[in-house]
Amino acid sequence: MNDEEMRRALAQSPVLADLDPNALQFLTRFGTIRQFAAGDALMRQGEPSVSIHFVLSGGVEVERQRRSDERPVKLAVFGVGEIVGEMGVLVNSPRSATVAATAPTETLELDAPSFERVAKAFPMLHRVLAT
Repeated sequence: MNDEEMRRALAQSPVLADLDPNALQFLTRFGTIRQFAAGDALMRQGEPSVSIHFVLSGGVEVERQRRSDERPVKLAVFGVGEIVGEMGVLVNSPRSATVAATAPTETLELDAPSFERVAKAFPMLHRVLAT
């Protein structure tokens, strides 16, 4: 996926749609493309929150394991343009859920230090994700 295709996928996000196009360019510059097969975990509940994933293709499912339940509870399904992992990075807390690919999935992963760098250049990004 080239930079223009990535920016188009990011622009599909209702959260990112109003961002300055330069902010999207910064995201693609500082992010890393990651590929996941169906069933692969992008992040696991309880792990440190070290990055944010922007879904570029495919889809993911969010599940949370509660002590009272035998099986994990499905919380959400996300597709292209969606963002996962942002809350743990914003508040510096462990992952509250496991996120796994539901199909072959490509994401733009932005580690926490890179996110802070982009957010300093574009403060609106921090506000948009916090919302």
